[in-house]
Amino acid sequence: MNKNPLVTDDKALLDKQLQKQIKATLKADESASVWLFAQEYLNRFSLAAWQGRKLDDVYACVYGLWQFIQHYDAYTPKVNVFNPSLEEHGWLCEHTVVVALHCDMPFLVDSIRMEMNRRSIPIACLKSTLFTIMRDADHQCTDLLAKCASGSSAEGDDETLVYLEINLQTSTSVMEDLKLTIKEILQDVKAVVSDYQPMKNSASELAAEIQSIDPAVWSSREQKDEIAEAQALLAWLTQDHFTFLGSAAYQVNDHGSKGATLKEQPSLRLGILKRHGDLME
Repeated sequence: MNKNPLVTDDKALLDKQLQKQIKATLKADESASVWLFAQEYLNRFSLAAWQGRKLDDVYACVYGLWQFIQHYDAYTPKVNVFNPSLEEHGWLCEHTVVVALHCDMPFLVDSIRMEMNRRSIPIACLKSTLFTIMRDADHQCTDLLAKCASGSSAEGDDETLVYLEINLQTSTSVMEDLKLTIKEILQDVKAVVSDYQPMKNSASELAAEIQSIDPAVWSSREQKDEIAEAQALLAWLTQDHFTFLGSAAYQVNDHGSKGATLKEQPSLRLGILKRHGDLME
């Protein structure tokens, strides 16, 4: 009997083989948690991505991902870029693996995919899985899918695990740069998503402010048309036709006969401008 069979297109067989290996390899308390994770992860993964691979490789990959999610502080993205090896990871893969863990929010996967496209790195496999995870004060995982799996009423946090296999990268410096860049990108995503509603509110407030201006102030037909166009644009932007990435506020300083100047207010920056003040210089 083959002790390390190849994965076929039989999902039930893979589940049976993987569960058996998990129980045989890990202690009872850990094996139950890992199997729960494996079920949730593989059930949402295309079986075609695993066909032809050794069961040992699938097991070690899944167990490595389980270990990866054990600690996460939710403040900074957790990212790893590596070439699997038997010595370090317990499995082999012909591709470079990219793994990211982040609080669930829009644009995570698309943002990572765009970076790969920018670098002209082909993606062989991409998988995003949403988990509900409970963590203790030290940010350690204490329960996975607590509300769904155990029926607990306690609230967990929704976290997204993104897994990619990309064309093999052999340069350590390139892999480290990719890792740091993805971290930066995900932090930008978090800044944009967190400040999206405040940015949208600012646009709505500006539209209301323009609306409140006495029409008599605008002496020419051209000025009135410009104001109407600005109001229409702001209304369109706030109706979910536009993704606000960043915003800045300016103070108008009137210098009398010398005219007026604008002074940016750094404390009111939102979105990516909050993280990248150099863009305002």
